Amino acid sequence: MKIRDACAPERPPVTCPSCGSGIEDSPACCYCGSATLPDRRVSEVRLALCSVPAFLAAAVLLALAAGSQTRVTRIADLTPDGAFDHFRVAGTVTAVKLFPSRYPASGQYTVWVSDGTDPGEDGRGLKVKIEGEVFSEIQGAGRLPEAGDEIDVEGTLHVGEGFKTLSVNTAPMVRTVKKRGEVR
Repeated sequence: MKIRDACAPERPPVTCPSCGSGIEDSPACCYCGSATLPDRRVSEVRLALCSVPAFLAAAVLLALAAGSQTRVTRIADLTPDGAFDHFRVAGTVTAVKLFPSRYPASGQYTVWVSDGTDPGEDGRGLKVKIEGEVFSEIQGAGRLPEAGDEIDVEGTLHVGEGFKTLSVNTAPMVRTVKKRGEVR
């Protein structure tokens, strides 16, 4: 039972602005933990003012990322420490293998690339897999690399006991620098 001063005006019950529970005057709701005092609440204006620097930082980082390129890594320098990282290699296609599929966007095209630094497990160089929609897009554009072509390719490195594979993530990451027999 509360004792109330008969001369004091009666105050309306205080409710939490977040969950609507009836609460006493306290800085935080005992039910949901939300701030109850107006000067401690996060308003839409405060939220908007705090998000502006975050968006500006993201724009700056995006601009920096758009202007940068992945450096070319020698195939011999690709080690298990770099597993699942993004790498870029350049070299000559030594062999190709098409694994057709009966499903339209799920074929796999494998090329082996050598830059002269690491012959690979089978002597053909680094295995580069182009599969799925990336394969379909490159094939549709007529840009599939062939044996003897010089290519520049980027992708995710997969390394394990006795294998080293680069998986291409998007079609623009496969670039033919020079076709076989072409003079530059």
